[in-house]
Amino acid sequence: MTIHKGKKHEAIKGLDGTSRRDFVFYSNLLAINNQTFSTTAASPDACRQVVINYLTRYTGADRTEKINWLNSCRNLSLLPDECFDWIETDERACCWAWGWLMKNHLSEPPANPDGSKSYPPATEFQNSLVTFPTSPKERFYSIVYFFDTGPVNLEAKKQLIESMKTIWISVLDNPHPLKFIDPSNETQCAWAWEYLQKHGVSTPTFSPTNNKEKYLSAVASMDLSGVHRDTKRIFLMNMKKACDQKKYRENLKGKKPLNTFINEDSKQRLDYLAKQRGQNINKTLEWLIDKEYDSHI
Repeated sequence: MTIHKGKKHEAIKGLDGTSRRDFVFYSNLLAINNQTFSTTAASPDACRQVVINYLTRYTGADRTEKINWLNSCRNLSLLPDECFDWIETDERACCWAWGWLMKNHLSEPPANPDGSKSYPPATEFQNSLVTFPTSPKERFYSIVYFFDTGPVNLEAKKQLIESMKTIWISVLDNPHPLKFIDPSNETQCAWAWEYLQKHGVSTPTFSPTNNKEKYLSAVASMDLSGVHRDTKRIFLMNMKKACDQKKYRENLKGKKPLNTFINEDSKQRLDYLAKQRGQNINKTLEWLIDKEYDSHI
């Protein structure tokens, strides 16, 4: 995990941790214990300033007491950075982990008449995770914050992150669900997400807003699917067939069928030319026609 350390300030001397993650934790700790006048700050820099402002109010033994309290809470609450390495280094794992936490740590509210869902203003999940992250980086920080500020002891957090890792390893035992989708192809990614939504397979907690997020959300939806392996396999087979048909139709755009017969010798020569040019017969025919046409203009 990347550690971002700011310029040292006299007020934070003595703190065991001075990373981005530490200051976000300290700020949240101060807020929930009514030690500051504001709620948890939005950015790490703002969190750092909250901590500095708080500590500068104390001197001598009082300051030492506050420093010791912050350090004790930190050391009893924060998992080592290494516990999150498998999530930080793999965008697919990160998206799955966020979806898994959403699925297992937030009860879905009832649907509104228009089909939308109104999440309550304060829930365990929303207080610790961005409800609709827009990037893998934002999603990762949300997961870490979920663990850092969770109201359970460090041992319970260790058990949860290890349990998640074990489940994720079992997910990887299966073939990649959408290997037939090109993650760099915006049209394919949009189609994949729409296909899952149409068939009621997409995870409703995902709301992707760009090409990359649609791909990651589609893959995570399949990774999180709790259906039987055979059911998932058949669904993906049908999805791949639909995708192949779509690609085939797109390849036919701007093309006309040509049904004709040529003698055997000409066919052999055409095959030879196609092989020499590293093209299929269709492309070779187009080349021959265009070349001859250009010679008459």
